[in-house]
Amino acid sequence: MKLPKRIKIGPVVFDIVQEDKLLDEGCNRKLLGQILISDCLIKMEPKQHDNTWRLTLLHEIVHGISVFSGCELSEEQVDRITNLLGAVLLDNPKLVEMWRGKARDD
Repeated sequence: MKLPKRIKIGPVVFDIVQEDKLLDEGCNRKLLGQILISDCLIKMEPKQHDNTWRLTLLHEIVHGISVFSGCELSEEQVDRITNLLGAVLLDNPKLVEMWRGKARDD
């Protein structure tokens, strides 16, 4: 899957990089993705299936949205929103086209 090089979340542009063996330093747990707000960086584990990769990136985006909205969602809340929003986007491809102004009907 071709990675976007950067993505804008709220007022900040985040670089997206691939990093092997991504770990949560606090508990030495393997991660699929990580957003570093202060570094304007999203790290992604490259060895993921395309569907998992999409959900991982969306998960990190939801984390960013929660920070910039002042909500500070828990990991469980981010997981729930990511899974539901991911399903909506996957199950309704014309929704994305409509949002971008490319589809009018259906």
